[in-house]
Amino acid sequence: MGLYDEALAELDTISEMSGDDAPTFRAALHAQKGQPEEALEIVSSLDLEDYALRAPSAIAQVYAALGDRDQAFAWLEKSFELREMLMVQIKIWGPPLSALRSDPRYDSLVRRMNFPE
Repeated sequence: MGLYDEALAELDTISEMSGDDAPTFRAALHAQKGQPEEALEIVSSLDLEDYALRAPSAIAQVYAALGDRDQAFAWLEKSFELREMLMVQIKIWGPPLSALRSDPRYDSLVRRMNFPE
């Protein structure tokens, strides 16, 4: 069993305990595991209008894991516009969002965040 399988098993345990299936984490894990069909199936089952209003960065994480930078940045723009709390961590994001750092849109987003120097 690989690390992604272990992570999915742990997510199953947490989901049972909390009652929250954590679909975006599950989708991102499937994407990182090389199972894009499973990841996209999960995303297609979500109420994306709801996510656009409360947690767009979660959807951005899935698309970043899938390697779809355009969709990832589209969702990060929604997160920026919403002033989602997780955006304050943009400079310390780990995978899969850290893979976006080499894209010029990342630098643009960080500049617009107006962090102190």
